[in-house]
Amino acid sequence: MSLTTSIQYNISSSLTSDRSVSTAIGTYSNSLKSAVSSADNIYTDASAVASGSTSYDFSGSLENAIGDPVIFGKINYIQLVNKSTTSAITAFGASTDIPVLTSAGSVMTINAGGRFNMHYPSGLDVTATTADTITIRGTGAVFELAVIGSDA
Repeated sequence: MSLTTSIQYNISSSLTSDRSVSTAIGTYSNSLKSAVSSADNIYTDASAVASGSTSYDFSGSLENAIGDPVIFGKINYIQLVNKSTTSAITAFGASTDIPVLTSAGSVMTINAGGRFNMHYPSGLDVTATTADTITIRGTGAVFELAVIGSDA
């Protein structure tokens, strides 16, 4: 199996103010264009949170879009999009979740319409049974999840 991935973001913003004394201009520009060359598999899902939480196990219980098992040793990229227009979702925080946040038990809230992206060029370790899941909570909230990684 072969995977080719390119992640591209571009943020460009310009702020101007027309003041009587002078014109102030503030600009910001940043872009990320990165190939995830060490990745060899991708898992995606568009779903709604069932029964208060939905959990994804990246040590072998999932299949990718072509039916092959998703067994990650490292995760290079995570994107979680809250498609709900009214409900927030939370992610991570379960005892077996992949340690994306700095402390065990920490959760991230993604408000309606929000997005979480994280890129780990060298890969975030996945450890079977102790750090191999992503848990999403938020009753009835609709979301999209994409996770890219490798078995190594």
